Amino acid sequence: MDGYNQLEDKRGRGNTLRSLACLERIKGNDLHKAMVFCDESLKIAKEVKSLYGQAAAFEEKAAILEKMNEDINLVNREYYRARNIYKIIQHSKERILNKKLEAASYFSRFLRNPAKIKGIVFDLMDTLVYMAPEAYTNTQIKIASQAGIDVVLFQKYWNESRKEASIHPLSTYDRIAYVFKECKIEIGDAKLNRLSEIVNDMWGRDDVVKLYPQTTKLLETLRSNGLKTAILSNGPKAMENIIPHLKLDRYIDEHLLSYNAGCVKPDEIIYKKISRRLDLAPGECLFIGDGNDEELDGAKKAGMIPIKIHNTNRPGYANIGNESLDWDYEVDNLDALNAFFRKSGLLDAQS
Repeated sequence: MDGYNQLEDKRGRGNTLRSLACLERIKGNDLHKAMVFCDESLKIAKEVKSLYGQAAAFEEKAAILEKMNEDINLVNREYYRARNIYKIIQHSKERILNKKLEAASYFSRFLRNPAKIKGIVFDLMDTLVYMAPEAYTNTQIKIASQAGIDVVLFQKYWNESRKEASIHPLSTYDRIAYVFKECKIEIGDAKLNRLSEIVNDMWGRDDVVKLYPQTTKLLETLRSNGLKTAILSNGPKAMENIIPHLKLDRYIDEHLLSYNAGCVKPDEIIYKKISRRLDLAPGECLFIGDGNDEELDGAKKAGMIPIKIHNTNRPGYANIGNESLDWDYEVDNLDALNAFFRKSGLLDAQS
C-alpha cells in the first residue's frame, strides 16, 4: 500500500483496498474494517472516474453487508447499483448479477409506498420526446459548411458552450458567435442570424422533434389519477418553444428548463425548484429520465425516486461520461412505465 502511495497510483491503491476488503470478508475477521477498505476503494474509484472500480466496490460492499446479515433489501440494493454500472459499460458481470437479483426476486419488487407519491417529474428529450436520428449532427454539419469551417472544430466549441447555454438565457446567435470567435472566424451579423435560425428551426420542426406515441396518453392518465406532473430538462433558450409547440403544456402542471433555473441537472437545487413549483417535497416525487447528464443520480441525491427509461435513438450529445449510475427502477419504454405504475398501485388498474 505504501508503494502505491509513494507512486501516487490511485487506481492501484483503490484496487488493493478492494482486495483487502474481500480478504477480510472471506476470512470473517473484521467486517467493519472490510467495509472501511471498501468505502475508501469506492471513493478512489469515483475520484479517478473508474466505472469498473465503482461497480466492483458496490458489488464487494453488497457481499460484506450480506456477510454481516444485514437486511436483504439493503444488500440487493448495492448489488443492483453494481449491476447498473456493469450494464452501462457492457461488462459480463451484469448477467451474473441479473441472475442473482432475479433469484432473490429483486426485479419483482415495486414501489413500497405508492401512496406517498404525489408527483411525477419527467425529463424531456429521449424520455417524452425524441429527435430524428442524426438531426442534431446534421444541423452542426450544415452550419459549419455554410460558415466554411471544419465541422469537428465547430462541434468542439459548440459542445464546450453547452453548459453555459444551459445555465444562462444565451441566445443561439450569441452561442454561434462565441463558437466563431473561438475558431477565429469573422462573420457578419446577417449571416450569423441566418445560421442561428437553422438551430432554432431544428427545435420547432415536426419532422425532427417528435413525441413518443405513448406520451400524451400516459400524461393524461397520470393527471386523471390525481398526480401532479412536470417536465424538468437541461437545455438552452433555443428549446423554449418545444413544450408549447408539441402542446405538452396541456398535459402537465409545471415545466422548468435549466436556462431559466440558473443551474443544470444533476445539481440538487434544480430538482428542489421543480418540486416546490408542484408544492411537493422531493420525496413525494418520482423522476423519470433516460439518464443523460447524471440526472438520475442527481434526482436520488435530492430525495426523489429515480426511474430509468431505456428509450433509444439518443443524439450525439449523449455520452458515457455523462451517464447516470444510480437508479431505483428501470423500464424499457413509456408503455412499460404505465404497466409499472399500475402494478405498483400508483395508478388505478381500471383507468
